[in-house]
Amino acid sequence: MSETISDEVKQQLVIAGAIVAGKGATAGEVADEVKRIAGFLNPNSDVQRAFAQLDKEAANTVSSAGFIATVIGYAKEEKSNRGVVMFRSSVTQHTPEAKEHLRTDFLDDGGPVSTMMNSVKALVGHKVQVSFDRVKKSDGSGHTVRVLKSIVDRGIDPEFDASKPEFHPVYYTDADKKRLAEKLDFFPRPTANVAA
Repeated sequence: MSETISDEVKQQLVIAGAIVAGKGATAGEVADEVKRIAGFLNPNSDVQRAFAQLDKEAANTVSSAGFIATVIGYAKEEKSNRGVVMFRSSVTQHTPEAKEHLRTDFLDDGGPVSTMMNSVKALVGHKVQVSFDRVKKSDGSGHTVRVLKSIVDRGIDPEFDASKPEFHPVYYTDADKKRLAEKLDFFPRPTANVAA
């Protein structure tokens, strides 16, 4: 680190080091923890890079919102390496068939986004509280995309019936939306009477 650490920060580091080292730790054990924790202050540390990434995401986030809906399917968008979750929500001007989808951030092996997508598999047919961010596209167009941030289970939706078309992610009466949805390999797969 190129900057001098203030006395106040040194005190905070010692307290943190002592807490992590645990009751009865020697001065040497506390010093080892202080060195480890102080390393997180280095601009090239993984922790500081994570803060930089969060700052970048915050700068690109236009707004955040949420809704309550039923999870009706999920897929992986191979081209972008993102998860896609399809929801049955309510009829609005923008969702006349009461279906909407959200993409995740990039899937990360074993990280929080992959963990969230793995949890979605058990939530098909459940009502959920969904939160998402509207994020500026990186192409400079000024357009925004909706990025799924969290899903909270609110229990089984008693109206969910996988055999009904309105609960299948690819079934649309709107031909354009149907064509776009069919580009993804959604799970669960349709039953015979839905696909017909």
